[in-house]
Amino acid sequence: VGQSPLRAFGRAILLDLVPRTALAAITPAAVRALDRDSLAYYLTKHAESSLRVLSGTLKPEDSELVTGEHVRAIIDQLRRQLGEVQSFLMDRTTLMAFDSQWGIEEKQTVRVLDHLNDAERALYDDLRDNRIRKNLRLEQERIAFGWVESAISSLT
Repeated sequence: VGQSPLRAFGRAILLDLVPRTALAAITPAAVRALDRDSLAYYLTKHAESSLRVLSGTLKPEDSELVTGEHVRAIIDQLRRQLGEVQSFLMDRTTLMAFDSQWGIEEKQTVRVLDHLNDAERALYDDLRDNRIRKNLRLEQERIAFGWVESAISSLT
């Protein structure tokens, strides 16, 4: 079952986060050029844990401004500068659980990504090489709210 972008946007509210800016505010090329201090500006610290969150957008209606290239660039940059960084809901189990919500990636990335773990690399290779479906995309706002709540509760 799909959900409205507004409901998906409420995920940040679950953590009582008020981000000062978001990934949609800059281009993927600018993301790749961020130094450590600039990168820290985009991260919002969760008050009750060591978790730091990067918001995709500040407004739910802007969700389509965040591309797959944005996400890949920021994960690569975070891992390059901060080391241990975990992606969230960007795994094969989540992808396959929401096959009814799959869309089309208009601008598919085909370059090599250096900072993926083994599971991420295997999934990325399958997506890049169209082994699951041609130009497959799952936007995170399409993931059921209960799935997200469960994933968040497993972090604490």
